[in-house]
Amino acid sequence: MTVQCRKCRAWHTVDCTEEQYLDWKQNHRLIQDAMPDVKKQEREMLISGYCDPCFQALFRDDDD
Repeated sequence: MTVQCRKCRAWHTVDCTEEQYLDWKQNHRLIQDAMPDVKKQEREMLISGYCDPCFQALFRDDDD
């Protein structure tokens, strides 16, 4: 499945099956349970709509 980042507008591929996606969305399962083999950055892309670089830029902790 391909998803467009809400910030940079680039298209990214999320390596999940249709069954996994529907299990998450329709059955209201936790995404990590529905897609255990999918990288966490790809799952976050489905949840938030932000690719990993944009997510890190938006939500990094500047106190470090």
